[in-house]
This record gives sequence, structure tokens and C-alpha cells, in this order.
Amino acid sequence: MLPMWWALRYRWGETDGNAIVETLVRRWPALTTAQKAAIDALLTSWPS
Repeated sequence: MLPMWWALRYRWGETDGNAIVETLVRRWPALTTAQKAAIDALLTSWPS
């Protein structure tokens, strides 16, 4: 799922991880259930 993460970074023009999270939070209401599930799975499996 890493390519998806990089695609999000590229699409939104974000290079800072915190900025990406802020962007996700701002855009969260507009996302579909499937997109939310995919992002949730990605964040859950992301190595800390």
C-alpha cells in the first residue's frame, strides 16, 4: 500500500507527514467509505 501513500503525497503536493495527516483530516468528510477503510488499514499497518 506504500505506492498509494506516495500517490497521495504527490497528488496533494505534501512532503511533510504532519501536513499529510492534516490534509486527510480536512478531506475526511468528502471521502467514500471504501477510501476511509483503505486509509484506516494503511495507517493501522504503518510501521511506527
